[in-house]
Parts: sequence; structure tokens; C-alpha cells
Amino acid sequence: MVRARIDKLIGCGPSETVRRRVSFRNHRGITHTVVPVAPVGNRRKPWKGLFLVDSGASTSMAPRQELRRLGIRPIRKESYELADGTKVRFDVGAAMMIVKGVPVVSEVIFGPEDAEPILGALTMQSANLIGTLSERNWRHHRD
Repeated sequence: MVRARIDKLIGCGPSETVRRRVSFRNHRGITHTVVPVAPVGNRRKPWKGLFLVDSGASTSMAPRQELRRLGIRPIRKESYELADGTKVRFDVGAAMMIVKGVPVVSEVIFGPEDAEPILGALTMQSANLIGTLSERNWRHHRD
């Protein structure tokens, strides 16, 4: 029920997906990738979640209980607009995430317990991944 409402975060229209490249896995037009998540500056064993790659979502999201178990704490509350227009407030924290082998510090939403983890655009950009939806391809940006 909650998961059905958390299709997208602010500024989202219909879900746009990206296709497989190296560590991304595509199944029936939906792309997922395994992302290790850990507290910033902590060498604790990370939690590895299967994240939905969602370029339409601004901020990444993980289940609250996994973030709390890692010792990640909220730093503020933020309002997000869901695809159906509903506004919801979520706790937001910071986490170390490894995306396609690139470690980044990114904001992460403390989602409901049944939430599917979402890899948002800001986290992908922090990992220096660029993509064009017309090409359906994500790659590391090289200067």
C-alpha cells in the first residue's frame, strides 16, 4: 500500500528507466542494481540493497530499519510529492553509497519498512554517472 504511493519523488512523471550497462540488471523494462550502503566515515560492514534505478526520483531511498541498523540517523525532515500528488514528509540522512564501484556520500530518505530501495538521480550524478534517456544508457563521465 505505501509502496504503491512511493512510485516517484518530487518532479516525477511516469517512471523512466535506464537499460543495463555493467552492474545494472534489467528485468522486464525495470532496472535494478546492488548498492552497498554504510554510515559516512564508518568502516562497518555495509548493507547491500537491490535498488530500483530511477532517474526521475531526485533523492535515493532505503528502508528506515536498514538505515537505523547501520547507525545512520536523520538530519532533517523533508516534504516530497508523490506521483499521485500526495505530499509526504520523510526523514532524510546522509550515507556512503557505492554506485558502479564509485563511493559517494549522498542524501537518503528513510523510507517505510516495505519500501523498495530507490537509487535517485542525485546519487547517480554524485557518482559521475551521466545518461541520456533517449539512448537508454548510463556511463561514467570522462573529462
